[in-house]
Amino acid sequence: MRDPVIVTGAARSGTSLVMGVLEACGLQTGDTCGPTEANPKGQWENRGIIQQVQKPYLKAIGADPMGQHPLPSYEDLTPDPYRRLTVLDIADEQGIDTDYPWGFKDAKALLDWPIWNQAFPNATWIVTKRDLGAIAASAKRTPFMRKAPDWLEWAKFHEERANDIPNAHRIQTRALAEGHLNQAKEAVGKCGLDFDLMAVTDWIDPELWHE
Repeated sequence: MRDPVIVTGAARSGTSLVMGVLEACGLQTGDTCGPTEANPKGQWENRGIIQQVQKPYLKAIGADPMGQHPLPSYEDLTPDPYRRLTVLDIADEQGIDTDYPWGFKDAKALLDWPIWNQAFPNATWIVTKRDLGAIAASAKRTPFMRKAPDWLEWAKFHEERANDIPNAHRIQTRALAEGHLNQAKEAVGKCGLDFDLMAVTDWIDPELWHE
């Protein structure tokens, strides 16, 4: 059995773009959320993990289940001893074969990454990186992003969390959207997959990327 690939980063930093690339190369993603106005090609969050694990945990520790405001400090995080079993049960219910590369994407996983790390110490972490001002600007114009008092400070908080994850593979998502694929190729390899150039270039739509 493999631990999952976990794709995370601040919301509006390109996590859906990256997850789509990995799925195009064969990553098992299970039952994922479909397109919205803000993510026309799909959100890619696993419905079961979002609704049964991530949001309930954030709510239980007094943080915003949407990951906007308030955000949890490291001191707010409490043990979640059943997380691994719960996630594996969800994967099994969704027909995911955990003997082969599988994973999920969630910006909110960045908020409690130490708890995810305890549950899956051998997970492959893929973290998105985008200009903080661009993240803040995108958050301001996205309908479901409405709680943070200062979006730039919110973006900085996520960047600091991302920098704390050891051995995470970082992907510059603006470069990826512009067709620079080296970091994505490396990420695909780290996930135990073969890079499919045709599928990846078909997935990436530069017209959907806004600065």
